[in-house]
Amino acid sequence: MSTLTGDPNLGTQAATDRPGWWRRRLHAWQTAEPLSPPPRSEWPASVHWALGLGLAVIVAQLIALCAWSAFEVHRFSLTPDFTTFAQPLALILRGDLSPYLSYFGHSFIRDHGVFLEYLLAPVVWLGPHAVLIKWAQAAALTGAEALALLWLTEIVVSVSPGSDSSRMSALIIGAAAVVLVANPWTFWAEAFDAHAGTFATLWAVGALRAVALNRRSRWLWFAAGLLTGDVSTSYQLAVGIGALLSSRRTAQTGLVMSMVAATWYEGLHVAGLTLSSGVGIYGDLLPVKVGPSSARGVDVVSVLTAMLAHPARVLRVLQGNAGRLWANVSPGGAIGVFYPPVLPLVVLALAESQLASPSTGFALAGFQSSVLYPVITVGTFALAIRLLRVHHRGLVYVLIAAVCVNALAWSALWLPQLSATWVRVPAPAARTLASVRRRIGPQAEVVVSGGEIGAFADRRWVFRIAPGVGVVPRRAQTVWFIVTPLIGIETAPVSASDGLISRLVSTPGVHEVADANGVWAFRWTPPPSVHTIRLTAPARVPAWTVSGSAGTVVHQGPPADWFVASNGKPGYVVAHDYFRELPGTYTATARLAASGPVRLELWNADTSTLLARTDFPGANTPVTVSVTGVLRHIARPHQFSGFGPWSEQQPLPAGGDQLELRVWSPGGNDAVSVYSLLLHRDGGP
Repeated sequence: MSTLTGDPNLGTQAATDRPGWWRRRLHAWQTAEPLSPPPRSEWPASVHWALGLGLAVIVAQLIALCAWSAFEVHRFSLTPDFTTFAQPLALILRGDLSPYLSYFGHSFIRDHGVFLEYLLAPVVWLGPHAVLIKWAQAAALTGAEALALLWLTEIVVSVSPGSDSSRMSALIIGAAAVVLVANPWTFWAEAFDAHAGTFATLWAVGALRAVALNRRSRWLWFAAGLLTGDVSTSYQLAVGIGALLSSRRTAQTGLVMSMVAATWYEGLHVAGLTLSSGVGIYGDLLPVKVGPSSARGVDVVSVLTAMLAHPARVLRVLQGNAGRLWANVSPGGAIGVFYPPVLPLVVLALAESQLASPSTGFALAGFQSSVLYPVITVGTFALAIRLLRVHHRGLVYVLIAAVCVNALAWSALWLPQLSATWVRVPAPAARTLASVRRRIGPQAEVVVSGGEIGAFADRRWVFRIAPGVGVVPRRAQTVWFIVTPLIGIETAPVSASDGLISRLVSTPGVHEVADANGVWAFRWTPPPSVHTIRLTAPARVPAWTVSGSAGTVVHQGPPADWFVASNGKPGYVVAHDYFRELPGTYTATARLAASGPVRLELWNADTSTLLARTDFPGANTPVTVSVTGVLRHIARPHQFSGFGPWSEQQPLPAGGDQLELRVWSPGGNDAVSVYSLLLHRDGGP
């Protein structure tokens, strides 16, 4: 039985003639021809069936991704990154062709040099734009997979002219479809809002395939990539470098692509259209470490210079991201990174994500590396075809089986974590949020917690409640505040959100609209003299915002006098007042009154560890009770990180662990009233 032979991309070399390595590479570069698959009418029937079934599976995946996206939108689980797509699209549809990103404080075009919104506007005009944005992204991801599968099929039929090898060809195509669809990170890329990088995946795979086939459509894919921003442009630069190095016949195309992409990238930077590109994520590579938001004066050239001057730093960063690097390349087969046509793109994409400081979490699998998943899969199975050329059929069977089992294992472990990771707004809270959103007028300003801000990003003025955001500008006559301390993917400490709630209810003219299912909503019409809105909150947390199972909120008198009273049940009168803190010694205090014994406890909520507690016999008048505990180190909270070779390094909590104060009562007839809580770092501010 014959095997797959005659790969036109690889060139041939007689086994008896072995000139030097460089001469062999030069000969291969000079004689390599573009991929030349036969007409589809000449493809074996088994190949047609395998390709058709593979594409059908990808369509099924698209349907599943669209259903997931609709669920995610329905649950208001859209975070700040979604505003970069939703807000400009909404404003473009209203006739504003130069929309302003209120959350980021600059024009959307200056974010990453992305012009894609103008192309997407006609699509999202058809219906609810949040869902359609997510569906367009899902179509881009699965479209890239479909192009990758088609490209691999064309490689297979190009090197397998005989019908007797069609069964192996069909097996390779079918296995590649399984690996493409089983990769869980495609779902994770879709789950995390919407990003230009995921759309760039489609353009990059399309350009790679078109270059391999020497088709004119490569320029359409290339142009679409340039219009999708700086990250996408870097991908097209890598495609051009790959074409330049592949053969003499594609060198001219590669040279033009590389020069145009590099010029376009630099032009975006010089024009100030890459304000959010923050090379500060590579701060660990620099002589003086900088953070993602403090990289002024740092550019790509300075990062590259630092890498060349201090390679040890590069190795340290890669070591810190080793588990994440493996998680990104493993589901596609890992060995595919060495396939020459995709190698430049893989190296660049891995460098962009895996050289980021481990503390930033940018190296995690997901949208940052979505371009890797289809191209590595193509590379893995293209290398399997190479093995067939040297008559290692048994080894190929083992390789295909191992790659498929590996991808399915990744999927089995990580897909069940999708909902718990990305959808943290319960259904009752989502219904409350939907009710509030219907009441907000189209011209109102919205200040909302970060975990749900993306769901309100179809408005002109939307701002985020987050650490470091002390004030926001007043832009509209009516301002709405939506605060969700305990739900959603939040970066704002719960204690800060609770403090903001207490300040809002005490502000003249603020009307509470909702307080249900963990959602607090307020409407405010500030006087004309107010031009900024202060979001900072007092350090002392009012107890009525954090009542526990054994407590009942008592609204008597002005908000400053509200408190939590025990309801006779044994348990915690107050709880869930989380303070995100770094290691140190902390004193927790509670202002309370009790006719019987109570207990004040300080917990590390991330690890469910009791740090300190004190028993208080009781006092009929309000007094301050204190307890001191030590947080010795930041501990990884109990979260899923995989198993064995299918593990991924999860990031440590940003800003430390969550400390929690709890007031416990034995219940019964003893009355307990808790007024406020405070956590203070000893020796700190």
